[in-house]
Amino acid sequence: MVRVKKQQNKIDSIVDFFKKKKSATVALYIHESPDIDAISSQFAFKYFLGKINPKLKVCAVKPHPIHPSVKAYSRKLDFNFDKLSKNPDIAVLLDASTMSLLPYPELEEIETKVIIDHHSGDDIKTDSSLSLIDTDAISCTEIVYNFFKKYEIAIPQNLAAAMAAGIIADSARFHVSTPDAFKAIAELQEISKKKYVDLIHLISSEPDLSRKIAQLKAAQRLKMYKVDDFLFATSYVGAFESNSASALVYLGADVSFVLSDNKDSFVVSSRASSAFISKTGLDLGKLMGTVGMKLGGTGGGHPGAAAFSFHDGGKEQQALQMCLDELLNFLKQRKIVKKEQTLHIH
Repeated sequence: MVRVKKQQNKIDSIVDFFKKKKSATVALYIHESPDIDAISSQFAFKYFLGKINPKLKVCAVKPHPIHPSVKAYSRKLDFNFDKLSKNPDIAVLLDASTMSLLPYPELEEIETKVIIDHHSGDDIKTDSSLSLIDTDAISCTEIVYNFFKKYEIAIPQNLAAAMAAGIIADSARFHVSTPDAFKAIAELQEISKKKYVDLIHLISSEPDLSRKIAQLKAAQRLKMYKVDDFLFATSYVGAFESNSASALVYLGADVSFVLSDNKDSFVVSSRASSAFISKTGLDLGKLMGTVGMKLGGTGGGHPGAAAFSFHDGGKEQQALQMCLDELLNFLKQRKIVKKEQTLHIH
């Protein structure tokens, strides 16, 4: 109940802020290489703001890069991004509470920022009353849905389907979920008048060739480490690091770390199996945030999926080793493995 009340209070503060604006240009930003949850929350919040204050000019800023599968999803729902003719008065950051995931130069010049997210992060300066971060929420779309419920804004069928799809996608089709997420899905599915299989079709697409190549290369290049009965994997790719990290866990790793070179920065993406999280209490969001900070970058995420970025070239292998060291230290502190244990490469 405390969590729900806290979220409701933040929702009221954010809505009051926007209702008082007589006119303003509001830009909605989501993280680079967005997933379905990010896209769904962006267009859902655009619709919500248009309903509570029609005087606002609300723009859904096109993210970059955007993967073909997410483009296909946007087309299925007739979502169209907006062009900014000038710097907006207000920036709303959805599904991205750290600047490392927001490669938009104009953000540095926008003083007023509103944050709505389910990832941990602390490198964006904003009024605390305009920051709603609920790390217990399965998806950002679930948080946005609570805005609609609190203010009894009717949701069109097409948008309800998109919001349901966003929650399904970020819950890994309910492999990781909560009672609140199940309740939201039930309500949104009823509004959308779609069968569950239809919602799955919305988020399903054949992986494009470049993604499949990246995942196979990650498997080909992997280094495997063993401690007790746990298996950890590291690898590197040119792109699709998050998909590749997921693929390595699917292949059998308990935890994976995959690095990619994004030209002007490096990204390490990590994934952990649900069984490993349940057994150990690992929170990759905290672990990746810690390592990212040590490398002069930023990071965060969820217990089972997280990432960090940094700019210091020449430290790629060091970054992966630091992830492994931090993970092993965590296991030792929890007395899950003995203090004298070391990682054995296989």
